[in-house]
Amino acid sequence: MGRREKVKKDGEADDFESDSDEGGAPKVIKNAVDLQRLNELFEYRFGQSKALCHDKPVHIPDQRKEKKFSEPPEFIRNVMGSSAGAGSGEFHIYRHIRRREYARQQHLDSLSEKDRLDEEYQRQLEENQKACEERTAKKREKRLKKKQKQTGKKKKKASTASDASLDDDEDEEEDSDDADDKGETEKEKKKNHRDSESKQTKKSVVQEPVKSQPVSFSNQDEEETGVTAFCVKGTPSPSFASTTTYRNLAALDYVNALLRHDDMNVIVVDWGPLAKGTLLAYPLVMRRSKFVARKIAEMLLSLARQDFIKPWHVHLIGLSLGSNIASMAARILASETGHKVQRISGLDPTFLYNFDCETCIGGVSKADAEFVDILHTNTWFIGVARPVGHVDFYPNGGLLQPGCSILDGTWSLYHSVGVMYSVPTEHRLHSGYAHPLTRSWQEGNVDIDPKKLMLPVFVTDVEDAIEDIDSLPDVKRYGVATLPGVLKDLMSKGLKSVLLFGVLNRIPKDESGSGADGEGSPVVAAIRVLRDKLPDLLVACDVCLCAYTSTGHCGLLNSDGQHDNAASVKRMAAQALVYARAGAHIVAPSSMSDGIVGAIKKELVSAKLDGRVAVLSYAVKFASSCFYGPFRSAAQSAPKGVTISREGYQLPVGSRGLAHRAAARDVEEGADMLMVKPGMAYLDIVRETKDRFPNHPLFIYQVSGEYSMLFHGAENGAFDLEDAVMETFKCMRRAGADVIISYFTPLVLELLNNHRMIEKLGTNHSSSKLL
Repeated sequence: MGRREKVKKDGEADDFESDSDEGGAPKVIKNAVDLQRLNELFEYRFGQSKALCHDKPVHIPDQRKEKKFSEPPEFIRNVMGSSAGAGSGEFHIYRHIRRREYARQQHLDSLSEKDRLDEEYQRQLEENQKACEERTAKKREKRLKKKQKQTGKKKKKASTASDASLDDDEDEEEDSDDADDKGETEKEKKKNHRDSESKQTKKSVVQEPVKSQPVSFSNQDEEETGVTAFCVKGTPSPSFASTTTYRNLAALDYVNALLRHDDMNVIVVDWGPLAKGTLLAYPLVMRRSKFVARKIAEMLLSLARQDFIKPWHVHLIGLSLGSNIASMAARILASETGHKVQRISGLDPTFLYNFDCETCIGGVSKADAEFVDILHTNTWFIGVARPVGHVDFYPNGGLLQPGCSILDGTWSLYHSVGVMYSVPTEHRLHSGYAHPLTRSWQEGNVDIDPKKLMLPVFVTDVEDAIEDIDSLPDVKRYGVATLPGVLKDLMSKGLKSVLLFGVLNRIPKDESGSGADGEGSPVVAAIRVLRDKLPDLLVACDVCLCAYTSTGHCGLLNSDGQHDNAASVKRMAAQALVYARAGAHIVAPSSMSDGIVGAIKKELVSAKLDGRVAVLSYAVKFASSCFYGPFRSAAQSAPKGVTISREGYQLPVGSRGLAHRAAARDVEEGADMLMVKPGMAYLDIVRETKDRFPNHPLFIYQVSGEYSMLFHGAENGAFDLEDAVMETFKCMRRAGADVIISYFTPLVLELLNNHRMIEKLGTNHSSSKLL
């Protein structure tokens, strides 16, 4: 209730009326309440009488504007009364309550939406269940009709067959039945005829033994085209294993390895659907395996009758249960032809077929072939433990194999690892990580570390020589007597490996390059001295003839003066073998001759050095016209005043696809490590080669021309040498190089040493070149 209404209610004077003056002028309106309050104010504060207070006329408008407030919601009026929302405090309370009400309403809406979705889901579920029941009923009805129809046919056939002979009138009965059955279409007749034939065939195959006339072979001693190998897979791995046996064979490129290893035909027997099943279903799979063995024997007999193969040129290879199938097939073939197969290779045959007797049906026996070799890799669980062949191999005791663990929960890992142990020599990997340093090269990272650096060294046949090289400043040629002291000092700074190049000053050069590995060879002498005096140093040797031949070419020439690839490969394979026997850890063929890597690998295998000596292939070596000049002067690899063109066997500068093919060729031949040369101008090839072969350590050679370019540029003030060297090294590592071969290796070792010293002293100064 307002103050004005209260005063009026108390009965005080009301002066709100409006009259006119005597002169017609409007009468001044006075507000009695305001005058009263004003008089009281002056009396209270100033103690003055009312006479001092002059009345001030106050104009009251005829009509006051009343402020209208919006009507609050009903729930607000119930809580706070009708005046809610009028003041600022009431407004804030109203806003808070409004937010709470909005949140409550949202919650109620979400609950109703959830109920609606649940009802919709339940409705859809009921509709699906109903539809499923209808489909099931239709299928059941269809099967019942089909069964009744087949039962009627069988009764009709039985009544017709009683009046005729079973042997002579069988076809006539089928024709009469087809004629009587008018509701049957021509398509159904053909289908039933094929089904009856397949049943008869299957019955004869399973129940009756293979009967055939003895097979005779003429000209048993004549030249044959090659061996025919049958690869029989085993049962698939259980559901918790990642791959099947056949996939393991394909992943390891097993068949291709066999084809490369020998002149033979390879047939893979995949009996996949019959081999399915867990370990609990193994007895059923064993019964099926006898059928598979019989089918293989039939195929062998068919090929033998047509004179495509001879039993003594058949090699049966089996993994797991496939080994037992191979033995059964060989046994059947021997009983029919009187000849044993040449060889059976069993990769961890299962013991469930062998039991305790060697002659048990299905068991692997050395009596089934002329030669039986068995590889045992899982004798602790499913593989046969006792020797059953002419030769039995037990790698790692035949129990636990490297890379497998009982905690893996996959018994198939040990069982299928026999495939890996039987891979031919092209896939032997031990040589790539036999040395502690080569093991570190297999670990990929991008830092600049002494382990990732290799120093090229020129070794002359003058024992006490220390010779400057004009084209390569700060690089020298060393004799065998002076080299160990120089390298020992660098090893104290972190040097781990060197790459040796021979230089002839006293030994005469000839067309065959006999000074490379003959008596007095500087490289052979350096290998022996370094292995004796610096046993922790890894020694790699360049395998090439350009520094030893009178022609200056990387190989031998034929009578027309052209590169003779076959003769060159044979000569350099012998050179690599001499270096390996002298004690080299790595041999590095650099001639880019076709087949050089494979030839060296075979020589190492024959000498039983393949597990200790690795092959670093100059896989991608371009025929640069400018970056090799200082090196040829340092190694004296070309006659003075003669320009040697090596474009016939080194890659074109602009080639990309050819570089990929060259790297793939050397990988297929068994290269342990790859190299791209030159380096700085071919970083795109470095990246692509690493992407294509990520599991092979990749070397990059910062060649003599690149070294001289940076050295002379810094010497003339174009840039700081240390900054330029570290930047190029980081770029090479970023591109994918695992190891850098550079003449700047001593400088980088010094920088790394200083950086470690700074960190050890704990100073605030650090070298930005190494960051």
